[in-house]
Amino acid sequence: MITPEEWLQSINTEQVPHKHPASTEQATPVLVKPLRDVQLLFIFAIVKRGKMDSVVRTIDIGDACFCQGDYYRALEHYFPVLRTLEREPSASPLVTASVYYGIGASYDRLNRSSDALRYYHEALDIKENILGQYHPETAKIYRSVARIYGSWGYDLSLIHI
Repeated sequence: MITPEEWLQSINTEQVPHKHPASTEQATPVLVKPLRDVQLLFIFAIVKRGKMDSVVRTIDIGDACFCQGDYYRALEHYFPVLRTLEREPSASPLVTASVYYGIGASYDRLNRSSDALRYYHEALDIKENILGQYHPETAKIYRSVARIYGSWGYDLSLIHI
């Protein structure tokens, strides 16, 4: 079995260190991760050594399971991470939103649209507040929500979500 570190080294990514301007802590680089539809999502977070470092590794494993089409296994990795992030005061809201989106996308691929919408809306609330309504990451969630409503027969061509 491949370890998370081996998997991270095997994908062709670059490490991008990021330090929040208001922080005095040393930042750990978080990798550019392959996600759904071969899009790349840059997640920059201040990650403390220890618990939060393992959280990021677990998110990466969940994303890898998602990319391989193992959506149940992806959910098994996302949910413990979500519980940890919700309890951790230093957790980046954008990382939490990305986990919500990962859960929503997994449920979406499992044809559990109602569950997917719940998590998409959680991610949307966070991303709208932080990144704004017109950011590409927010638009990606709008597209996912609109696709579900469209599959239910709603015409969203004139409705702003």
